Amino acid sequence: MEIAVCGLSHRSAAIDLLEKLAFTVEKRALALAQLTSQTASPPWSFPEAVILSTCNRVELYVALPDCGADAGALAGFLAAFHGVALEQVAPSLYTYRGLDAVRHLLTVAAGIDSVVLGEPQILGQVRMAFEQARTQGAAGRVLSALFRQALETGKRVRSETGISRHFASVSSAAVEVAAGQFADLSACQVLIIGAGKTGRLAAQSLLRRGARRLAVANRSYENALALAQGWGGEALGLDQLPGALAAADIVISCTNAPGYVVSAAQANEAVRARAGRPLLLVDIAVPRDIDPAAGALPGVRLINVDDLGCLVQANIERRRDDSGKALAIVEDELRQFMAWFKALAVAPVITNLREQAETMRQREVARALRRLNGLSAEQIDIIEHLTQRIINQLLHEPTVQLKQHAGCEGGQAYAQTLCELFALDGSGHVE
Repeated sequence: MEIAVCGLSHRSAAIDLLEKLAFTVEKRALALAQLTSQTASPPWSFPEAVILSTCNRVELYVALPDCGADAGALAGFLAAFHGVALEQVAPSLYTYRGLDAVRHLLTVAAGIDSVVLGEPQILGQVRMAFEQARTQGAAGRVLSALFRQALETGKRVRSETGISRHFASVSSAAVEVAAGQFADLSACQVLIIGAGKTGRLAAQSLLRRGARRLAVANRSYENALALAQGWGGEALGLDQLPGALAAADIVISCTNAPGYVVSAAQANEAVRARAGRPLLLVDIAVPRDIDPAAGALPGVRLINVDDLGCLVQANIERRRDDSGKALAIVEDELRQFMAWFKALAVAPVITNLREQAETMRQREVARALRRLNGLSAEQIDIIEHLTQRIINQLLHEPTVQLKQHAGCEGGQAYAQTLCELFALDGSGHVE
């Protein structure tokens, strides 16, 4: 049996193609059933399968029934399942087999292959993909062991390196600036202007850091409400900005507006109503949402995307410094898994060897007992145990050596030699 992966990611495909090939939970369940169906016609029937689908990657992991199986069929499945022409998909696809497939998944789980180096969400996404496949019965012995090893790899990388500790996005940098200015975020009134993805990420980061009082202002009140309700916040229209600015301690603005959403005049009115309370304005929009003149007002600190970009770049460099340690962990976990996997490959040989020996033992014991009339049950039991011990001791060292060599280069040659010496039925591959 061999492990293979076929897929595409932000490194190989444009976002519009990734969107076309993405799997919802429901689609993933259907695809897993089709990939592992025992009644499906080849080449779309695999013993095991797991589908990893995120906004930045779509990957099909399968266990191939033998090393000569066609992993290329996965490309056809992916295209056909989503109703996309294979010619449109093929140039963006990559396929890895064996050691390369295992290393790829461990690297993904470690956050090394992400858009943002070390981003933490991917580990949860790997876990969710595995749990769905396991619950559905699509992940068997091999892929279950592989994905558990991947999750352990991700955990080790996050606990033993700093690859995920330093913020590496503009929205997370904005939150770090806010946390640095206000000792207790739970006491601060936070205003998010913009209800898109960036606003959502900023709100999530603020809540994780302890913020409790949250308001969301947006041109579309319905979108503001959808975002605010998720965290018990308040939804506002942009016409309510003057009052919201006066009440806020932290303002993070991230809209797609073509001009200023917060003018210097609006900021000035808010300052007059604040009785000297400091106001942090964080503008992470491009083009800018907040008039730069607002930063000159008393008690106002204005941070823009350029300021945050410098902080982000410095932290990305820190993460890169830790990426070497992360890669070393990946290689260590890779060695552990491959040792297990190669030992698994010789298990049928060991089983056949022991079954052959047990068959011979039983035959010879039965022949001897026919010649030894009048033995008591106790004496027969002694003969049974004696012959079993002889077999176990004779086979112990060959079994240990075969398992140890299975994880080394040329390990399959030992298994093949054993098959030939003892005329065993089996090549050493997992059936």
